[in-house]
Amino acid sequence: TNDPNHFRDALGQLWIRALPYYYAGPGPLAHATQVSDIDQLIAWPDPDLPVWTAGVHERAHWLRTTTDCWITARMVASHGPYQTACDLRGTEQFLVDMLEAPEFAATLLDRITTLYAGLLRNYVLACGPNIDMVELPGDDYAGNTNLIVSPRLFRQFILPALQRLVTVVKELRPDLVVMLHSDGAITKLIPDLIRIGVDVIHPLEPLPAMDLSAIKADFGQQVSFMGGIDISHAMRGTPEEVAAEVQQRIHQLAPGGGYILTPANHLQADVPPENVVALVAAARRFGVYPLV
Repeated sequence: TNDPNHFRDALGQLWIRALPYYYAGPGPLAHATQVSDIDQLIAWPDPDLPVWTAGVHERAHWLRTTTDCWITARMVASHGPYQTACDLRGTEQFLVDMLEAPEFAATLLDRITTLYAGLLRNYVLACGPNIDMVELPGDDYAGNTNLIVSPRLFRQFILPALQRLVTVVKELRPDLVVMLHSDGAITKLIPDLIRIGVDVIHPLEPLPAMDLSAIKADFGQQVSFMGGIDISHAMRGTPEEVAAEVQQRIHQLAPGGGYILTPANHLQADVPPENVVALVAAARRFGVYPLV
């Protein structure tokens, strides 16, 4: 279709435009009733097709040879195994599946993870030695106050999928830093993410349910944190409020190292440009060791 407001991705998933993003429409597995429907209703793409990595090596090599930056490879898909399953099945239905149709849920996650593992493998190989960190496909397991998925179901269904993706990276390049994006109040899952080899956790949203100082104290020697800067209030406020936010997050998360200061998600059009300048200036002012 030539309609810019709708498109279907390689899995046949419908996406509907809601500026500046797209949201998932009804998934191809919304009305599936048996495990065999997973392969009958979805034509799983071949991750080895060269189209997936076209231009990747050239871009990574250009960045490595023309900049002195720390180079991060973006995720191979915007949604990780869990959220892709929610897209294809419907979030409510997939949550029910994990309880009432565990074989269906496990098979769907396996198919998705197999695809993403293949894409990730080829992506890392195409990048070669030209990247320093790779971001796994992002999943959101929590809302603003607590988890959406129980720790038990997370460990039974989702954690093994994430482990497969981390293993793909570490087997190819043990030195490559692995970052995982997961919004919301995910404190209860941090030990699990550390255990499977995640090196950096993003975005560590500054929510009332997230005690960032305690998280740093409990896990700061085992994992690095990226994000933390409030985009809902501070980044929409005054430059002085931005500077105060930066100083607070550095105080909470930077002692001993292991903190990459960034906004806690994408900056949107409601953030004044001068506040982006203020963010960088404050980071340079307060983010110098020894911290004061």
